[in-house]
Amino acid sequence: MRYIIHDSRYKDVWDALVMVLAIVVGVEIPLRLIFDYDPSFFIEALDILLTVVFSLDVILNLVPPIPEEDKALENDERINYSYLKTWFAIDLLAALPFALLLVGVPLGNGQGLKVLRMVRLIRLLKLAKIVPLMRKWGQFHSLNPSVLRMSIFLLLMVFAAHWMACGWISLGGIGLEIDRTTVYVKAIYWVITTMTTVGYGDITPSSNIQLVYAIFVMVLGVGTYGYIIANIANLLGNLDTARMDFSRKMAVVDAFLAYRAIPADLEQRIREYYQYIWENRLDHKEDEVINDLPDSLQTEVALFLRKPLLSQVPLFREAGVVFHQEVARYLNIHIYMPGDLIVRRGDRGDSMFFISKGSVRILSANEQDSLAVLGEGSFFGETSLLREQPRNATVYAMGYCNIYSLDKSRFDQLLEKFPSFKKIIVETSAKREARSSRHSISDPHD
Repeated sequence: MRYIIHDSRYKDVWDALVMVLAIVVGVEIPLRLIFDYDPSFFIEALDILLTVVFSLDVILNLVPPIPEEDKALENDERINYSYLKTWFAIDLLAALPFALLLVGVPLGNGQGLKVLRMVRLIRLLKLAKIVPLMRKWGQFHSLNPSVLRMSIFLLLMVFAAHWMACGWISLGGIGLEIDRTTVYVKAIYWVITTMTTVGYGDITPSSNIQLVYAIFVMVLGVGTYGYIIANIANLLGNLDTARMDFSRKMAVVDAFLAYRAIPADLEQRIREYYQYIWENRLDHKEDEVINDLPDSLQTEVALFLRKPLLSQVPLFREAGVVFHQEVARYLNIHIYMPGDLIVRRGDRGDSMFFISKGSVRILSANEQDSLAVLGEGSFFGETSLLREQPRNATVYAMGYCNIYSLDKSRFDQLLEKFPSFKKIIVETSAKREARSSRHSISDPHD
């Protein structure tokens, strides 16, 4: 039993079994009560299974087994007192073996069976645990809250329709002279047409109590209809919050472009930029979310987000985990459009760059000749940081580029902390300078 409690996988399977049996209880017991059929071997076996499983559920929740390392705990420390204050009474009532409890009770056969069936309705209390279980699973699997809310509501409405159909049958709304299946189908038909206020009139109340019951079903149906419409509207509105945020932002951008009479070519570039941002999911304000996390989680998230880059750049790919953890949090992403200037010759060098997506062109001193084209996984800008000199080349984006930058202060820290990183950077910079001096550059340069 220890493994059922302490391994969440097994506990979820157990909870799922309990929930399925609770649903069976919610369906079968009202049917047995209204149709008064003799229990078959299957029904009797089901009663035994319900008693066994519900009893085990009480034990497993009341006295959860403890790990081996905590065996020194006293017995009273193992009792789940919070469970005693919440679900214990409901679970205990649902687990009672009613058939055995009524053995020997001095009642007539017909009256005894009727009392037994009525007492079994107590087991419907077990259905109360379905809602918290569904909420727990929904949170664990990160379901949309509106989807989870609607799922719970629809399940409850299925039960409500089933029980109201059983109530209508017990009030004589459907004659029992036909077979049970037809009786139940007609009762469900009446509940649905009444709740939806369609009311074809082919099945109508004929007594005062039936009229009162029909009024109750209609009032419940009107409230249910309004709740469903409101939740569906909310669900559709929140199904993709990122798209909604993007649509609101584009509405603001459209208003700005129209109000300021931005030229058509510039307007087209602005729209293309936002479209690229949306298609690549680069506008989710990641830094705001990451900065709210503790340092350990910040590092893990940063490593996950920078994983494509760390695997693309040979300099990073050959480094160890410690280096990845150190550098991942300090890489800042920049988006460049085709033809955008990234660095200009003569500017002060305050960062080096790593290309994650796209390619760039390195231009000569006269900014006319192309010295090199760098693609994904390449880096540039290190020479000016090493020598603390202005940029010695101009770099333009050839297409849409996702480029990460590392500022000089972090760069210097990495050089000091990781000698292997410094060695590769120095060797690469020296090779590039040598090739540049021979006017035969065919590799990264800045």
